[in-house]
Amino acid sequence: MPYRVRLTQAADDRIGKYSYDVQNLILDELERLATNPTSLSDPSHFPYPPDYQLFKFKVEFAGADYRLVACFKYAANENEIWIFELEDQIEDDRPA
Repeated sequence: MPYRVRLTQAADDRIGKYSYDVQNLILDELERLATNPTSLSDPSHFPYPPDYQLFKFKVEFAGADYRLVACFKYAANENEIWIFELEDQIEDDRPA
């Protein structure tokens, strides 16, 4: 059973800055994360906030690539994941 995805206001505001079509692609990726967050994420590392899991992903729309990182934590109820931040991916040698 997939986790329920919850967004903080900061994450929701960030998603809202994209076009409607890109928003839907981002939400699709977050739903994909909810199906298997353990295998799709990594522990946080510099320069991202500590004590989070990181889900790096890319969405493409109208010839543009958007490389993003969702910083999330598991909820205490073990049924939800909370997306605290959505940031532009900082280039490194880790795969998206």
